[in-house]
Amino acid sequence: MTLHFEEKFYPHLLTTIAGRRWLLTHGLKLFLTKCLNYSEYLLDLGAAISRAIKKGMQDGLAASIEHGAHGRSLEDLVAYNPSAEEDYNAALQELRSVDFALLAELKSHKDASVETIMNLLRLESPLVDAPGMSDLQPDEDQLMVPIHRSEDQAVLGSTSLSFALSVSHDRVERIRKNIAEHRSALAGVYVPLVEPLSVQNLTGAAGTSDVLPTAVATTTALSTTFASASTVPSVSVDDYIIADEENVQPNV
Repeated sequence: MTLHFEEKFYPHLLTTIAGRRWLLTHGLKLFLTKCLNYSEYLLDLGAAISRAIKKGMQDGLAASIEHGAHGRSLEDLVAYNPSAEEDYNAALQELRSVDFALLAELKSHKDASVETIMNLLRLESPLVDAPGMSDLQPDEDQLMVPIHRSEDQAVLGSTSLSFALSVSHDRVERIRKNIAEHRSALAGVYVPLVEPLSVQNLTGAAGTSDVLPTAVATTTALSTTFASASTVPSVSVDDYIIADEENVQPNV
C-alpha cells in the first residue's frame, strides 16, 4: 500500500498542485494578456472609447448651453448629436458581449493536463515579440511545488516539479529495496513449511516417526528465520527528505 501510494498517487498529487499554482499565477496572466489583445475585443473597445469621447463632448456642449446665454437651444447647434448617449450605450453593450474563443476552448479542456493548458495559452506572433512578453511564455520550469516543514507544516519555500518528482522516484526505489529485503528474509520460511506436509514424509514406513523430527527442524528454522526478519528495517512513510537544498527557491 505504501509503495502504491508513493508510486502512483504522490507524483499525481505533486503534478496537480504544481498545475493549480501555475494556473493561478502565470496561467491567469497569460489568459488576460491574450484576451486583452483579442482582435474583436480591441475593435469593440476602440468603438466604445470613441463614442464615450463623443458623448462627453455632447454633455459638455449641453452644459455650456444650459448655463450660458438665454435664447439659445441645443437644437440650434449643428454639432449637437442627440443620439450620442444612445450610440455610447450600444457600443458598451457590444463590448460587454464579446465572445472570447479562448474562454470556450479552455472550458472544453477543463479536465486536460497542465501541459495541454500551457499549449492553449502559449503566446503567438506578433504578441510574443512585444517587449516583456517572452518572459511570460509558458515553460515547464514555471511549475513549482511548495516545501513544508513536517513539524508544523510551515512553508519553507518552493522547488521545481521536476526535482520534486525526482525525490519522489528516489523514495520509491528505497521502498522497493526495503520490500526486497523483507522478501529475502522471509524466503527461507516457505520450504520448511512445505517439507513436513510432503507425501514422502507423511507416508514413511515408520508411520509418524519421520514427521516428528522434521517438525522439530521446521520449528527451529522458523524461529531462526523470524528472528532474522525482525531485524529488517520497517517501511517508513515519513522519511521524505529534500536531498538537494540548492534546488529550493523562495516561495512566491
